[in-house]
Amino acid sequence: MLTTLFKFFFEICLLRRKPQDLPGSPELLAVSAVAYLLISSLLMLVSATPKQALLSSMVELALVALITLVILQLNRHFERLQQTLTAIFGTGCIISLFAIPLLYSGLLTQPGGLLQAVAVLGYLALLFWNILVMGHILRHALTTTLGFGIVFAIIYIVITSTLISVLLPILESQ
Repeated sequence: MLTTLFKFFFEICLLRRKPQDLPGSPELLAVSAVAYLLISSLLMLVSATPKQALLSSMVELALVALITLVILQLNRHFERLQQTLTAIFGTGCIISLFAIPLLYSGLLTQPGGLLQAVAVLGYLALLFWNILVMGHILRHALTTTLGFGIVFAIIYIVITSTLISVLLPILESQ
């Protein structure tokens, strides 16, 4: 089952599948969200304590869900929420799995060295790939063009990053 899920989400990452190809399953959404939370936390451990990494990942997960809900509701496509979130979380896991070795190898190599430069370039390529995949998902969820989907994806990432940087210190102080 995990192999089938991985393959399906990877095909969305390759723009071969659409979020509406996923079953509308609350269980699949829950599994995707938990996997996203764990993998995101693992990525954050590079620069944060375990508590900070988990808290940051939880805030990110909640913001992604909230922003997706608002965007779909404003565009009158609320019925697509479950499949859209499942696709975002599942593809986020796939891309993050590629990011983990790049991120850790970039930190473990000599600063300014060739290996670190390759790791940074690889990480930037993954960032662009993530924007493209998210644009692909949002294009189908909102019934728009890929260009608009990418614009929505960039806005999504900016809003999420900004809110995390504002909310995290407040939540940590409590």
